[in-house]
Amino acid sequence: MNRIRRRAWPLPLLLLCCCGRPTLRPERVVHLATMYSARTRAHWGRTTEFQITGRLVSDGANLVAEGPFVLWGSRSRGKLRADVYDPAGKPFLSLSCDSSGTLVYYPGREEAIFVADGVPLGPGRIKARDAVFLLRTGFPLRTEPEEIVNGAYPDSIHPIQWELAAAGSSTVGRLRVGMGPADLFPEAVFWEGGRLQVLSASPGDEYEAWPSGWAMETPDGRWVVEIREIRSPTESWDELWTLRVPVEIDTLSGGPFWEPGWPAGTE
Repeated sequence: MNRIRRRAWPLPLLLLCCCGRPTLRPERVVHLATMYSARTRAHWGRTTEFQITGRLVSDGANLVAEGPFVLWGSRSRGKLRADVYDPAGKPFLSLSCDSSGTLVYYPGREEAIFVADGVPLGPGRIKARDAVFLLRTGFPLRTEPEEIVNGAYPDSIHPIQWELAAAGSSTVGRLRVGMGPADLFPEAVFWEGGRLQVLSASPGDEYEAWPSGWAMETPDGRWVVEIREIRSPTESWDELWTLRVPVEIDTLSGGPFWEPGWPAGTE
């Protein structure tokens, strides 16, 4: 059995828990983080290939107001593939994520952009397999359960919080993950100027549940993902994961990679 590594709690955090603000005690945070980490282990261990269908609604962005989507994911392949349609059923946006990077194609505009090696998330990026992990568990890095416990700390806004740092950069800021004591999944991943929020969880056993609604807010607008069906496991085919783009592709910088912002634990 893996032993959970716990870090020593800094004095400021201990003092914070003793004042009148609504923060959890460190031992309560460890308990809740341990329960969540156990769920992430079960969720990830049971993940194979899956299909998610629903509707994408945008507000304030220069995008389609509403349309159906289908998203495929694969843990073993470390890939995501999605298509979004306009209200008339015409392809509006196609997306492919794998170890090479993220490709987004707008057929109607005849535009395509590519972010090498990663998936944009706020001012930084994560690996494609991390993005699959995020969809399944709500956590933006494929992290060992004991490290999820090690990184949790009490906060007055989100009672349980984790902080991620940008690798090799001191100017990008931090990515934070916030969770409530009764939540199955983190409530939000947030950064300066934006957030990615889990709106709901699918019904049923907590070790089988999925995040079943998402919202993203940035200075460019707000997107809401309404999930209607999750099929897991499901079957795919090799051609599914290939996105062919008949236009010139613009390559963009995705920013530094996010990494744990907490010190390594001790036994």
